Amino acid sequence: MNEEDITESEFYQKYGEPVMEYNRFDGANFVELIQDMQKSVQNESLSADLQQLIDLTNLAIETHEVEYANEIYKILHDLDYFLLRYRIEDVGKYTKDGSCGTVPEYR
Repeated sequence: MNEEDITESEFYQKYGEPVMEYNRFDGANFVELIQDMQKSVQNESLSADLQQLIDLTNLAIETHEVEYANEIYKILHDLDYFLLRYRIEDVGKYTKDGSCGTVPEYR
């Protein structure tokens, strides 16, 4: 840097190699996962919660503001509570099996 009389930023721009690593847990992949899950949901309230997760994640990606991550956490916490507290018989009626296009019956 001293020999070429350039700044550190200019040095890395000129000589640095971009390092990119695929992260399957990044925001875009999370949105894709939730969108895929949303396709099988028949309950309007659950679908709305999933849509809110998608919207908040996109806002977090765009702004990097922690308030959106906090709201995402709250929704995920509530969904986790719902799924852990109730049995598959209770939750199953809100989803459908995409392989046959019908609502599965749980016994």
